[in-house]
Amino acid sequence: MSAGNANGSDTATGSGWVRQTQPSFLAGTASPRTIIQGESSTLFFSSLNATSVSINNGVGNVGMSGNVVVTPTTNSNYIITAVNQFGTATCSVAVQVVPGTSPRIVRFSASPLSIQAGGTSTLLWLVENADTVTITPVLGNVSRADTRDVQPAQTTEYTLTATNKFGSVAARATVTVIPIPLPPPPPSPAGSRAA
Repeated sequence: MSAGNANGSDTATGSGWVRQTQPSFLAGTASPRTIIQGESSTLFFSSLNATSVSINNGVGNVGMSGNVVVTPTTNSNYIITAVNQFGTATCSVAVQVVPGTSPRIVRFSASPLSIQAGGTSTLLWLVENADTVTITPVLGNVSRADTRDVQPAQTTEYTLTATNKFGSVAARATVTVIPIPLPPPPPSPAGSRAA
């Protein structure tokens, strides 16, 4: 910069600077943080001053802020990276994956275990963590806890099968049917003896 008047002139120099704003994160989290294998979690993030944002583990480029659904099969650490011309910022979000469990048959029984032909036995069952429960023969799909009367015509083995996406388990109960004894033949009439 130069200045002058009738008495002379003077020159001065000065300098200025431009602030270089690096990207940053206002938020970064997962909900839920712990999932059962096969379930999904949502990553939430919000960046500031970024020109691009990406997430590792196969997610790729995403918006500057938002959310994305992930379905990891094992414990995973998602690194969210925000970039601009002045630098890079990262945010780490962990999602824990716990193994799924097969159904559990708490109880499956018949009472009584033996009946006479034409009699009734009661099946009783209690199942946990199942998507479907079936009893064969005859009954088909049933609820996870119930009782049902059966009247088998002959000795029958009932099979309860409980299933979910992690597997299936089965239990059996046998109802024994005792035939009704035939009545004894009538006595011979008196005097029917041959001469």
